[in-house]
Amino acid sequence: MMVSVLTFGHSVYVYVEIVKDATAIARGLAGYAYLAADYGMLFDMGYEDDHHFWMHGVRFPLDIVFLDPSMTVVGVLADVPAMNDVFRHVGKPSRYVLEVNANWAETNGIIVGSKGVLH
Repeated sequence: MMVSVLTFGHSVYVYVEIVKDATAIARGLAGYAYLAADYGMLFDMGYEDDHHFWMHGVRFPLDIVFLDPSMTVVGVLADVPAMNDVFRHVGKPSRYVLEVNANWAETNGIIVGSKGVLH
């Protein structure tokens, strides 16, 4: 497990577990009992596309933030319900996808155009 920090501006940060391989991406946060505040999972999809995500096996609601190769937010799905098999996407290409606790994006002012930096 690789943990890094993704920051937005000077005061918004999230500790992220970065996943890159297909098995880890498919599993995502399924099976996790909870996600600590200011923690998330960053999926490096390896290529740009209109990526689709679902909540199969995820026990808590999430915000799903889609970022382009420059780490600029191209879409946010807010408060996605837990244990849901509906595929969701934002209709725009992204390279990275960040999953965080529900309401994290709104609470921290993360909107389309927000710029992230991975440390």
